[in-house]
Amino acid sequence: MINPSFRTIYVGNLAPETTYEELLNHVRGGIIDNVKIIEDKNCAFITFVEASAAAAFQQDANSRRIVIKDNELKFNWGKPSQISPNILVAVNNQATRTVYIGNTDETITESFLQEELSKFGIVESIKILPEKHIAFVYMTSVSSAIKAVQTLPSDPKWANRRVNYGKDRCAVPIKPNPNMMYNNGYSQYGSVNPMNYQSMGFDMFNGQNSQISPVMINSNPTNNRTIFLGSLHPETTTKEICDVIRGGILQDIKYKQDKGIAFVTFIDPNAATAFFNRAQSEGLIIKKRAVKVGWGKLSSQLNQQVAKAVQNKASRNVYLGNINETITEEKLKQDFSEYGEVELINIIQDKSIAFVNFTDILSAVKAVEGIQNNEDYKNFKIGYGKDRCGNPPRERFKKNDNNRMNNSSTPTSANGTTNNQSFNGSGDNSSMNNQSKL
Repeated sequence: MINPSFRTIYVGNLAPETTYEELLNHVRGGIIDNVKIIEDKNCAFITFVEASAAAAFQQDANSRRIVIKDNELKFNWGKPSQISPNILVAVNNQATRTVYIGNTDETITESFLQEELSKFGIVESIKILPEKHIAFVYMTSVSSAIKAVQTLPSDPKWANRRVNYGKDRCAVPIKPNPNMMYNNGYSQYGSVNPMNYQSMGFDMFNGQNSQISPVMINSNPTNNRTIFLGSLHPETTTKEICDVIRGGILQDIKYKQDKGIAFVTFIDPNAATAFFNRAQSEGLIIKKRAVKVGWGKLSSQLNQQVAKAVQNKASRNVYLGNINETITEEKLKQDFSEYGEVELINIIQDKSIAFVNFTDILSAVKAVEGIQNNEDYKNFKIGYGKDRCGNPPRERFKKNDNNRMNNSSTPTSANGTTNNQSFNGSGDNSSMNNQSKL
């Protein structure tokens, strides 16, 4: 399985004035999240929605000679990144970077579409099929297409047009090359040869490999989003659990203190997979106790409420701005507990802001909608803050044997299955510094 954060391919030796269309004419393998050409560096970065598509394209591109304007292109891995949760939800609802336009007539020209769609982002190319009365506008990012599809139908100029998403022209399957087979019989598209991705350090504009291998040992074929945590110390708090979770925003966390277990559900199954693998390789420690990590009950699809919340940039963290001296931790705890379980409250008086973190994203949605009806909060700015669990994992450094746990435990799933990996890592107990204003 490919590390889900390895979605970006670096393209080097790009000729001056190469267009997005010229570059993407050679790209295939999957839906593209976004593409950026850095003209002064003669390079580009192509980010796919799925890491498997990026791996397939990288293998394919390096197996053939791709030339644009007499320059042979160089391909390597770009900087790892997690997919944005709202992009993930949109793609699951059929969004792509392609804007489909139906019911076109002679007034729909390339120059008209270029002018109208460029308001939302860079237009890669345009295809008009007058005999079918349809057109396709290929943007350079899914986010630009989302803005266009959400905005155009309300514009009187587009009243009689059909506006939706079309197929990404780069989402063409890559045919396996029989000359590129590994010794185990799998093609370069069915599996990835780890020898091709040894860590060499990452350079933003030279595309050298990252220190993190794109090949992961463990897989999550069911796209489960829920992680099981066991053997928790009896005095562990929900805040302490959230302090060690990194790599993806959460849908919810359910902590059963009397049983010493918790279930953490991410929005993105890829983030859950990355967290699971990191916990196995580095360990997870809370209150000087090794925590067992496994898979919880299968939860793959986001329900409609959560999906809508994520698309509206919701998180489980409620932001309050322009607060005054009447706002205390006790008051926030009392007023916001009406909407759900509060995990953490941060008040930053010198900036006149506060954050209320819930254990469930839907509780935060209710709070944002409901608290504005409270007279005490009428003059405050209310919105969503950043879920600190979505911050990138902090780099762990190996410690000497005296600092390691002598009785590290084995990762276990909720049904009792074990994985033969020991836990030696340490937790991250930061909280306030990981809050951010909208």
